[in-house]
Amino acid sequence: MRCTATLQWTLVGLSVLGVLLPAPWVLAAEGATSGNGPETAAPDAQVVAVDVALRPGGFLPGQAVDVQGAPLANKRVSIHEQGRQIATTSTDAAGYFLVRDLRGGTYEIAVGDVRGVFRLWASGTAPPSAEGGALLVAGKGPVRGQSGPIGFWLSKPWVVAGAVAAAVAVPAAMHNHRVARLSSP
Repeated sequence: MRCTATLQWTLVGLSVLGVLLPAPWVLAAEGATSGNGPETAAPDAQVVAVDVALRPGGFLPGQAVDVQGAPLANKRVSIHEQGRQIATTSTDAAGYFLVRDLRGGTYEIAVGDVRGVFRLWASGTAPPSAEGGALLVAGKGPVRGQSGPIGFWLSKPWVVAGAVAAAVAVPAAMHNHRVARLSSP
């Protein structure tokens, strides 16, 4: 019985500690970077290329949108390989663009101030996780579904586990304490 009570209070303490940890400490521990992808990554952060499967003939479809999903119409699109511009096109009224005659490799695609790094794969050679086209999102506004500090904490499995443990441990500890007090002379 004493071991159970100690375990319960330990779980309660850990759950309280998990809720009280400051967000910057948690972010530092996770190695978080600022931003939301290659175009907003911190200068010292490593840029991650997005895998995209080219269509037969070296066709690369893409779309440029703002953070609300509205298309960026009639914008200039430039494709760079190793710092050298190799192709240009522009978006249509729906923000879509199409580039022809590309080969597999790593490219930077720019639409206005927005830049993204994409690893293009020749038709039939792309990994299963490859996207069907390039998507560039302009702007650094709020992300849909962003819920602030509460959403941040609830997205952490260990916080949810701690809350569940507390929800089980606290009533059990209170019950055991009440039973022990009533049974003592």
